[in-house]
Order: sequence, then C-alpha cells, then structure tokens
Amino acid sequence: MDTKNVNMMKIPQGIVKNIKMNNTLLWKRPYIYGVSWAGGTSASMTRTDDSAEFTSPVIGNGTTAGSSPFDNCYPWSDMKIVTKDGNTLVSIPKFWYKWTKSGSTMKLQIADRKVSGFNISPMHADRDDGVGERDIAYIGKYKCASDYKSKAGYTPKASITIGAARTGISALGSGYYQHDYASFWTLRMLFLVEWATWDSQSILQNTSNFASASDIVTGKTANMSYHTGISSDGYSVQYRYVEDPWENVLEWLDGIYFNGANMYCINNPTKFAIGSNGTLIGTRSTGTGYISSWKIPTTSGYEWALIPSSVADSESYTYDGYYYTSSGTVTYIGGARNSWELHGAFFMYTDFTASSTSTLISTRLMYLP
Repeated sequence: MDTKNVNMMKIPQGIVKNIKMNNTLLWKRPYIYGVSWAGGTSASMTRTDDSAEFTSPVIGNGTTAGSSPFDNCYPWSDMKIVTKDGNTLVSIPKFWYKWTKSGSTMKLQIADRKVSGFNISPMHADRDDGVGERDIAYIGKYKCASDYKSKAGYTPKASITIGAARTGISALGSGYYQHDYASFWTLRMLFLVEWATWDSQSILQNTSNFASASDIVTGKTANMSYHTGISSDGYSVQYRYVEDPWENVLEWLDGIYFNGANMYCINNPTKFAIGSNGTLIGTRSTGTGYISSWKIPTTSGYEWALIPSSVADSESYTYDGYYYTSSGTVTYIGGARNSWELHGAFFMYTDFTASSTSTLISTRLMYLP
C-alpha cells in the first residue's frame, strides 16, 4: 500500500474500522452514536448507528455504582472533574453533532471525530471571540455560591438578576462566563444520545420531597461513586458529574433572549446581553404547556439552538414544561425545590425580564479557555 495516498482514499464508513501498516495506525473510522425520535406523546427514542445495540445505562445511588455502555465511548469517557481557581469544574471535550428532521421524526447523531455534514459541538465551535475552536470546555459542577464560584458546601447564590450573575462570574477572571444556551445544548445532546429519552425526570429525580425546605447546600454528590445518579440522601442528582442540572434551584441562562415570539442567540460570550448583540434564530411557540415539538434552526453556526415549536396541555407529554409570555425576554432552566412541575433537562421558562429576581433562581458558570 502506498502510504502517501492513504488520506486520499475514499473509504466507505462501516466497511473497515481502521487501516494499519507496519503496526502503525494510519486511519481509523469515526464512531457515530445516535437516537431517533418519532414525535408524538412518547418521550422515548430509538438508538441508531454504532449505539443501536447498546443497552440502557443504570444510574448510581450514593456509594452504589451505576453503569453505562457510553463510559468507554468518546466524548463521554473524557468528561472529568477538575479544579481551577478554586472552582470545581467538569470538562467536556469537543465532539461533532448532526440534527436532522423529516416530518415529525427527529434524529440526533454524535461523532467522535470530524465527519462530513456534522458540526462542532456548540461550546467548542468558533465563538467569534478571537480564540477559534476549542478542544475542551468546562462547566461548573455546582451552582454558584455567594462569591459566584462553583464549590461544595454552600447555598446557591440567588435573588440576583441575570446581568448581576453575568458580571459576578466574569469577575472571576478571563474565560469565566455565565453558562449559556450553547452549553445547555452541548450537555443535553450528550444526555439524549446516552439515555434515549426526553423524559429526564424518569431517569434522574430527587427521591426526597423537600418542597418546603430551604435551598439545598451544594456538594451532596461530591462523594458519589458514579458520575450519574442520586445522592445517598435523595436530595440531589448529577449527570456526568454536573450536580443538580434540574434540581434544587433554577438557573439563569445566558446567550439567549426573546422579543415576543422572536428568539435570538449570542455565540460570543464577551457580548452577552439581553435585547442586543443577538442573531435572530427563528420564532418560538407562543403557547404555554409541555414542549411537544422542536424546530431545528437553519441559521449558520446555530444549528444546535433548538426552538420549542409547539406545546401541549396534556401531561401525557412527559417531556418538560415551557412557559411563554409576550413580555418575557430572559430564560431560566433546571428545577425548583418548591415545585415538582418546574423540573427537567428541557424545562424552559421565559416569563421574566432582565430586571427580574427570585429566591428560586441561581446561576452556573462555564469556563472557556
């Protein structure tokens, strides 16, 4: 074999896994993991591509370990806990994704390397901030404490506007920003392909009713033996080490704002604002209820920024709630300790403005090196 021409060969995907010469790996095919959703009232998805035969993962519980067929698959395998500047963070490596839709059927695919027709994960893609593509990005393991750091043993910072949260996190230093719609979908796409359902509460939900309790102090997942599951006391959950992404208190979300039905997104974290600097992505549902369908944007660079396109009144839609008001401009997501309804990986409320605060809304940081 002429090794000079290996890169020019057109090798059908799935025919061979790799090419070697003299025991040296010259080419390795990409691995693609996917799910397909038929729409309608069922939140369940069908596994596709290289994960078509994968079994369902099992969550951990306190010191009891779980398991997942994705534990040895990139990018999930490279998600780790790291510390920086007094913050506990979770690393998320770059991956490639593709959303497609035909009629009511949607398909999501994640690849472990560059594939024609796929886009770079939104946290890692070029954000027009002068850095270019990133190989790795980070999200706070914990919700922000009073000093806006991600750390265990503290009550989440609350009663702040989205702008105050943005300023407080940015003051931590270069690369620190309030987490945004791009980080939201980066983590949620990983969840969807791993768990093959929109119904996050069927997978991870606290088992202790604390509707009348105060905010839960961060860190209850710190000693868990597995990256995904429920803390031993039942109050907190974590997905791939990220604690309470939809439990305890809600979280402001940056990089997205609204003007009536119009939805705008901002990729450049240095330009986060409400009401300006955004790119019009499309129009959203003007109803209130449970998200029943999504729209895939066609705006270049924002193909990941799914838009709630319809809602349903019935709780037979087991995916999460959505709330619209024409005057609302900002977004908060996650889960609230005082309501079982205000929970879920895809829960979105847009009824507040940039001047709004709540004892039930905190924030989370991300770090973009």
